[in-house]
Amino acid sequence: AEYMGTMAIAALQVLDILGLADFGWSSSSAVLLKSMSIFSFRIFRPPCALSEYYHDYVAGVLVPMVFVAMLALCWCFFLCVRGCSCGRRFPSLSLTTLFSTALFFCGPLAYLPLSRLALGHFACSRLPDGRWYLTTHLSVPCFDAAWHRMTPLALASVVVYVVFIPLVIALILARHRSQLFSSPRVLALYGSIYKNFRTTHTLVPVALMLKRLCIAVVSLFLARYQLEQAAGFLLIVFAAGAVQQRAAPYYYPLYNEIEAAMAGSLAVVITSGLLFFANGSAQAARGTSWMFASVVFFVGASALFLVIVVGIARDLAQLTKEALARRHSAAVEASGEHVFVSFHDRAIAKLLLEHIDDIGNPSLRACANQISTASIVRPHQISTGDSDMDESRGSSVIVDLADDAGQRGAALLDLAAEAPRAGAEEKGAALRKASQDS
Repeated sequence: AEYMGTMAIAALQVLDILGLADFGWSSSSAVLLKSMSIFSFRIFRPPCALSEYYHDYVAGVLVPMVFVAMLALCWCFFLCVRGCSCGRRFPSLSLTTLFSTALFFCGPLAYLPLSRLALGHFACSRLPDGRWYLTTHLSVPCFDAAWHRMTPLALASVVVYVVFIPLVIALILARHRSQLFSSPRVLALYGSIYKNFRTTHTLVPVALMLKRLCIAVVSLFLARYQLEQAAGFLLIVFAAGAVQQRAAPYYYPLYNEIEAAMAGSLAVVITSGLLFFANGSAQAARGTSWMFASVVFFVGASALFLVIVVGIARDLAQLTKEALARRHSAAVEASGEHVFVSFHDRAIAKLLLEHIDDIGNPSLRACANQISTASIVRPHQISTGDSDMDESRGSSVIVDLADDAGQRGAALLDLAAEAPRAGAEEKGAALRKASQDS
């Protein structure tokens, strides 16, 4: 259920970003949104003076660097321990491997707050006095001497956090694309970011980071234009939701459902922000429209929290049941039978059983008949036993099928590709025979 927790943190970070928008939130909703800042790792207090802002900015930018330095120190300590006689049994660990593993685990979680922090130095708004100020802190002027002194550090943070993190992740995934699920070493090092996606969608984590970057850009550079900002938020949420629903990139369908439900809940919260903005900043009257906006907000926020709780519970139940099913399948296969345990195996087997009588290609039908003789084990049918969770890909990356079953699966794919051509040839032969008979 670790990835479900990652999805929840990402959604709550977006909720924190919405709380920073100047929509005129009610006091209770503002308190709830402000409490989400813990998930964005905003541990520094809001600055009240110019010097405090730049001190906090430098500290916020350098915190990840301190984390990297601590990793380097831990690596040096590990080398010292491994050099001793008592530590020689430990496997070797390169500094590059350590950093890349930490990047894959922490990078997606910290990408949204780090991107917004890095880009915030360049988000300036012109106020009625004709001067430019930082959009995030309207008391801090832009383009003065202090701002220019901080610009090199801001540019470096943009390169490192905004560009470097997704670029390195994409390059590593592309470099090892043929080994992502076949190499135990690659899976152990980098699998935390892609193992919950389907084999053809392993680059989706990078796309999700770009989505968070778009949210950060809209929150910063459209902060003074609330209607456009809300429209930008809604466009990102709906566009990403539509693509996600069409592609269904997650290995477990449950994650696709949870992602869609979270997107819908966030859209409701954004809509409530528009309603608050339409009511203006005067909340003393608290009319019907203001109360309606409050109800819409708490419906959306409550739905998001409920989706997270239910999603984590369902995820834990699903992983446990499939782990038990896989343990049961090992005992069944010991007797010489083949079983289908994972969701996708069962879905393909069910599809074959539904269409087996209508398959026109004889070779494909024969292969389907062989597959139909295998047992289909559903997780809910297993009620006893225990299992060691396989960390390679949730509960099932590779079903423990016999070698010949795997060969039949590969042959089935080849035959499926040839089926349209073979069917056309058979149909042409039948038509020629019919014309000769006539």
